[in-house]
Amino acid sequence: MTNAGLPAFVAGIDALRRRLLAPPPSLTVSEWADQYRVVPSYSAEAGQWVTSRTPSLREIMDSFSDPTVNRVVFKKCARIGATEAGLNIIGYFVHQDPSTIMVVQPTVDDAKDFSKEQLATTIAETPVLAALVSSAVKDSKNSITSKLFPGGSIVLGGANSPRFFRRRTVRVVVLEEVNGYGGNATAKGEGDQM
Repeated sequence: MTNAGLPAFVAGIDALRRRLLAPPPSLTVSEWADQYRVVPSYSAEAGQWVTSRTPSLREIMDSFSDPTVNRVVFKKCARIGATEAGLNIIGYFVHQDPSTIMVVQPTVDDAKDFSKEQLATTIAETPVLAALVSSAVKDSKNSITSKLFPGGSIVLGGANSPRFFRRRTVRVVVLEEVNGYGGNATAKGEGDQM
């Protein structure tokens, strides 16, 4: 390399360094989902997520990426995409803002089923998530109810298991199917899960 080419080379290295060290773009959950989320083959509408198909979910999802919001309550009818919105929220925090995440289903068995049927499939079929969360087959640190990724983790459990709530400090909590908690609402006398 000649001295004449050195300034261009240094400028190229500097540009590469700035690009690699730049923070990720600031996206809302719905923007992240529209750009990255793949709805798995289990769905009747598999393929790229499109928020405009369910516009009522946009504000709910985006509340999770708003730093001024610390609690989102979503009262809804059945089968309107809330679980898929929850998967978008989980995916956003895995990819854009690594955090500790807790997903609570009514029972431990429900949590295992959700993990196997929906969460694992979403991770596997969404390339940016598959690159971050290794499968349990390849990595013994991950299991049906615990997924590790750089900077965070996902734990899944049932509202009927008081032990699940012990020793856990998490930043993001997703409570699924809360009406199904039923008589388990006080985790067998050990306090309200919510």
